[in-house]
Amino acid sequence: MGNEPGTRHAGKSTLLYEPFIEIRASAGKINRSMKLLHILNESFVTKIGRKEIEVTLPDRARAKQWVLVPINTAVFDAKWPKDDYYIAQRGVGASTKGGAYEGMREWLKANNHMEAAEVQVDETGEVYFINGRHRYALLRDLRAKPIIVAMSKESVENAKQFGII
Repeated sequence: MGNEPGTRHAGKSTLLYEPFIEIRASAGKINRSMKLLHILNESFVTKIGRKEIEVTLPDRARAKQWVLVPINTAVFDAKWPKDDYYIAQRGVGASTKGGAYEGMREWLKANNHMEAAEVQVDETGEVYFINGRHRYALLRDLRAKPIIVAMSKESVENAKQFGII
C-alpha cells in the first residue's frame, strides 16, 4: 500500500472490521507484520516526521457510526476528482477557503491532535469529502504516515474494491 500502518495506536484496544485480520498492540506499538485495514476506534496516531499526531473521530462521524481507516494516499488522491474542490500540492487550488490549509499547518505546529477528514467513496470508486479536504491535503503534503480518514461502513466496502484501503 502507499501508506504503511502507523507506529502507535492511541486507544486502549483495537477492534477490527474484518474478523480474519488480527492486530496486536504491544507497549503501544502495532505489530507491523499484520496488514492493517480497518480500525474501529475513536483515535489513531499518525506521524509527520518524528512528531506524533492523534487523529480522532469527529462527533458527527461517531454519531453516524463511521469508522477510522488508513488509506493508500496515492490511490486516494488519484480518485479525488480534480474539480473546484481539489487541493493540489502545497495547498494550491481553486478552493483555498480563506487560508484553511495554512491555518491547519500552524495548528499542527502548536498541537498534537486533529479530527480526521470525513470522506465518502461511491460504488465507482470516486472520492467525496464531507469535511476536511484541507486537513487531508496538508497531511498528504507533509507525508504523514498513515493518513487516517473517517468513512461510513458502505464507503469502506467501496474503498476496498478500488484499493483505497
